[in-house]
Amino acid sequence: MKKSFLTLCAVLACVMGFVACSSNDDEEKKVSIVGGWQVESATATTQIMPTPIPLTDMVKEYVSTIVFNENGTMLPAEMFEKYTLENNTLTIGLTQAISTLIGMDKLTCNVAELTEKTLSVKADNISIEVIPGTPMTVSITMNFTRVPENVPNR
Repeated sequence: MKKSFLTLCAVLACVMGFVACSSNDDEEKKVSIVGGWQVESATATTQIMPTPIPLTDMVKEYVSTIVFNENGTMLPAEMFEKYTLENNTLTIGLTQAISTLIGMDKLTCNVAELTEKTLSVKADNISIEVIPGTPMTVSITMNFTRVPENVPNR
């Protein structure tokens, strides 16, 4: 059961990791999320396990780099549909395959930091069922570094 929970958290972290928006209040110097981002770290906490659970290695098994396109699409396309961005909240539509796996059709998260080189995102209060009929609340934090253009996605 612990392995199933950690795998589910890793998948959620992958999905959540594709969520970002600008937290910069300076309108003249707004940083764009468009481009590629490499996963640097990922952790999860739950109401029953408040100590952060490291997920970085598991997340990188699924995906190591994500890409935000200017037209609202993202890579890998097998996981995501179009996203919308309003203020510091970004909502991502999930593909049917991911939605079936984690029991959610969209994901919303907040950005803790967005600079030209780094991105930190956090999704709080994600309700999942590791055991059918037993909901659990999970929070996931991920950190990324920007990658140069034309880096292939994995």
